[in-house]
Amino acid sequence: MSITQVKALPLLQGLPQPLLEEYYRYFRMFRIEKKNFVCHKGDEAGELFFLLSGRLMVVDISAEGRQTGLSFISPGDYFGELSVLDDLPRAASIVAVSESLIAALPKSKVNSLVSHVPKIAERMLKDMCHRMRMVTDLRCLLGIPNAYSRVFLLISRMASNQAYVEHFPSHQQVAIMVNTSRETVSRALGLLVSEGIVAKENMRLIVKNPEALSRMASDFMISGARH
Repeated sequence: MSITQVKALPLLQGLPQPLLEEYYRYFRMFRIEKKNFVCHKGDEAGELFFLLSGRLMVVDISAEGRQTGLSFISPGDYFGELSVLDDLPRAASIVAVSESLIAALPKSKVNSLVSHVPKIAERMLKDMCHRMRMVTDLRCLLGIPNAYSRVFLLISRMASNQAYVEHFPSHQQVAIMVNTSRETVSRALGLLVSEGIVAKENMRLIVKNPEALSRMASDFMISGARH
């Protein structure tokens, strides 16, 4: 990992060069293979993680071993800050959905940054608020009884104001996020494709008709069908 990579991390952008160089020497890097866990729910937190390349998924695992996907982590994102800041065990597990390169900064150095650099504290606070809103939205989505509607709404939220979803998750990953089966996700996406509402382009999902996507979600909610 180079000082240039550290400088490019969104959380650390704009910091003075001497400060970046001071903290740079405390980073450690490691690779993690697809399907392996970076950390588990309940682990003690000793580091803040930064994803340099690859893709990760935040999952909650119930006592019965059932996984619920909460969000994805993309290159440049940091994660694990909650436990670093409140000294409590990890609140969720992080699993690699592709081979990933991760940098880690010791907890003591993170606390030093937060205490002495107001810009870092402000960025982390805003990011935490954003993530809390996302989790709240997901919890509301999971309360919808119709699985097709959950799939449609998840796609709509992932696309947001864009006309596409870059690096669209696998059907199994979507199934974990909306609490249904991979087969149901495949059927729901197949229906959207056949209606001309979405189209697949390699790893990108093109949303051709956002209004129709929202309408389909509402129609299936009204129908009350369960899958």
